[in-house]
Amino acid sequence: FPSHDSGNNRVVGTTIHGSNIGIYVQGTFAPNSDHGRIVGNVINHYEKCGVLLEYLRFSHIVSGNDIWAAGSGNLYGTGKSFGVYIKKSQGATITSNTIASNPVSIGLDSSDFNNISSNTFLNFLSLTEANIKEYGTQNSYNNTITTNNFVAVSGSKVDSVVMLSGSSIGGTSYVGRQTIRYRDWE
Repeated sequence: FPSHDSGNNRVVGTTIHGSNIGIYVQGTFAPNSDHGRIVGNVINHYEKCGVLLEYLRFSHIVSGNDIWAAGSGNLYGTGKSFGVYIKKSQGATITSNTIASNPVSIGLDSSDFNNISSNTFLNFLSLTEANIKEYGTQNSYNNTITTNNFVAVSGSKVDSVVMLSGSSIGGTSYVGRQTIRYRDWE
């Protein structure tokens, strides 16, 4: 469900199943258009995106969610669907989520000063192309990507973090240990 220019919104403990976009928060850089929370939800079987954050500038928190099973959507002409997509936003915290079975788990599009930490990315067979990938026409700068857990089924090949070609990653830091595991699940 969309949220336009209304700060302090909270979506807590909800199950969202079978939607085009699970949760969509759109701001306009207005003083009170963001700084909400999306916490403890189950977001499952969406077509384009589980959580879409767009045009936000203050501390939106996405934490403790199960974000699973994107369809074959085409968000913003990327040809991909996403667990979480952050577009032209600053200060979002994406933490302690389980994100699984998406072509791209997290997309960054011209977004700066975001924190992506302590998430578990589950990758099954060839479905997931990348866990964190940069999109858009402008690089994303000064994001912190730290202590995430990347788990893949044996035989799957996934790029953990992919930034735009030619990008110096502009201060994006990979702090702490990024754990990458491969496991046989039967």
